[in-house]
Amino acid sequence: EEIVFPQFTMPENQGDLDEVRDRIQTRILGSFGTDDIQDAANALVVSGMQRLVDDDALGMGVRLNAILLIGELEAKSGGLWPGAVQPLATVAADPATPLSLRIGAMIGLTQHLSRAAARSDSTILAGMLPTAAPALMASLEMPENGSASEQLAAEWLASQVLKLLPNVMPKATPQVAENVFGLMADSSRGLDLRVRAAYALGTTADAGSGIDVAEAVAMVEALAIDTLASDVALADERAFERDFLSAGGGRGGCGGPGGMMGSVCMMGSGEGMAGMGPMGMGMRGM
Repeated sequence: EEIVFPQFTMPENQGDLDEVRDRIQTRILGSFGTDDIQDAANALVVSGMQRLVDDDALGMGVRLNAILLIGELEAKSGGLWPGAVQPLATVAADPATPLSLRIGAMIGLTQHLSRAAARSDSTILAGMLPTAAPALMASLEMPENGSASEQLAAEWLASQVLKLLPNVMPKATPQVAENVFGLMADSSRGLDLRVRAAYALGTTADAGSGIDVAEAVAMVEALAIDTLASDVALADERAFERDFLSAGGGRGGCGGPGGMMGSVCMMGSGEGMAGMGPMGMGMRGM
């Protein structure tokens, strides 16, 4: 413990923390011979990494790699170590925790749940869900305030849960269904998130989920129209960019759609406007 854990905070390791995680996994934890010893070692690592995660004085890179290591811990008998689910869920569910750490925890938690859902033994997933459920619910709640980057991070976090939901919760509870419906209905959110919410709702909600079917259908129709409008706008942007470049935009051409290139040439020489090359238009993906 006194040798391994300080590796995360050593200045010379700050650019290679992913390698530090790998060394701990392969050279140290991978050397133990029995399940009991491996479990004890993993528990010791979780304890040490939790201290790093909770230390506000440390850099975010250190804290993020600490939570990622917890999610990567493996059992001696194979597969991810089940004992990591609780600490991952605790971090992912805490709205006071920085979003980057919640995302790191959710990466590990979704791996655990996805692998459990893929196994034929359904009792493994059933045993995880009570622990993981609060984290899943918290991740579907959007912050009321925050910067644009924080809002995008929150949307990414919610999108991971929405992708996972049909596999781990085939029948959504009323609370989950209400949260998912709220995401689908929120026009301030990205279309990618809203479409994922619509799919998750359609595959998990049933008569017991408490959703107004008529309202949900109307919302899906409105979302479909918004999505088509977005696709048309994106297609128009790409067509304009293609026509612009094929007409010689930024390369001295003076043709182009609607005579625009003539206007460009009037502003400068035959080389076009300074700094006006490929326009780089396109929609940001999630």
